[in-house]
Order: sequence, then C-alpha cells, then structure tokens
Amino acid sequence: MQKKHSIANRMLLGLFIACLVGCQPTNLSPDNNTDTILMKGTEIPIPFQVGIFARSVIKDNSPTLLSAYYFLEKGGDTVTSYIHVYEKDGLTLEEKFESLKNAIQSEDDDPEFRFIAAYDVPLSQGEKLYQGKKGFFRMSDHIFANIYLFEYGDYFVEYYTDFPRDLEREAEAFVNDFAWSSETPAQAE
Repeated sequence: MQKKHSIANRMLLGLFIACLVGCQPTNLSPDNNTDTILMKGTEIPIPFQVGIFARSVIKDNSPTLLSAYYFLEKGGDTVTSYIHVYEKDGLTLEEKFESLKNAIQSEDDDPEFRFIAAYDVPLSQGEKLYQGKKGFFRMSDHIFANIYLFEYGDYFVEYYTDFPRDLEREAEAFVNDFAWSSETPAQAE
C-alpha cells in the first residue's frame, strides 16, 4: 500500500520549511480575527481571505518577519498555503531558492517524493512584474507542492502550496491572487 501524506504530515513539512525562518503553523481552522493585518515594515496586507482561501493563522508579525497560513477545503481535499515575508540578510534570490529546495528534498523520506522541476517565473503585482523562482515537487502519489520565491525591496516573499493534483489551479490562484502593497520596491522591473 502506498503511503499518502496526511494533512498533518503536509503541515509538518510546512513546519520544517517554516522553521527555516522561525515560524510555526498551529491549525487548519479559520482565524478568529477576520481583519486585514499589515506586515510591519513592508505594509504588505495579510487579508482574511485570498480568493477562496481562508487565513488560518498569522505568526511573527514584526518589521523583519511575517508568516501567514491559509487553507482551502474542497471536495474532501485540502490545499494548504502559506506566505512568508522576511529580510534577505545578504542572500541572492538564487541562493535562497537553492537553500529552500535543498531543505525540502532532504526532509522528505517518502519513496514517492520527487523534485520535478525549477522555473523562472514572473508575478504581476499591480502594474509591476517581479521575476522569481518556482520549484515543483511530487510529495506522494497524489499530493504535489510548489514553492515560489520573489524579491520585494529588502525582503523575500516566499509562498508554499501543497495540493492534490486536481486542485493545482486553486493552489496557483493563491499565489496570483495575493496582492502586495502598492509601494514601489527597488527590485521591481
């Protein structure tokens, strides 16, 4: 019988990745606070809803770090997503992306796990286009994950989503629908 990643196992992997920047998710229920929260330092809005995703928890809202976890339940399946915003600390986009990719690969011992591909990807925020990186992973027989990394001024904006194959569009929508602030950071093209 093939091992399937449960929601708890998927959140543990997210926890591992989150620990790289010092954050921890706590649950998969809607946040009691439905207000939009602004990240201190960047003014990136963290809304209660991003498209059809509901915010579960916000961690570590400081001028140097923010983590917000979201989820979507559809047809008995769950898509988990998070956004981390943190200072670059002298790393390039390529260095940080390789670090994240390697951390995910070293953590998962499921024989079905596979790193599939890495891509350069654009992300439109208002009238600005940001160039970033995307990693695509097969976590198990029917669970996949994407990690995205973009530069925003002196910060990295990192997204992680994991999803059943038939909910990939919803996972992609989370990244595309999440609006950053309207300030003009230095790395915008």
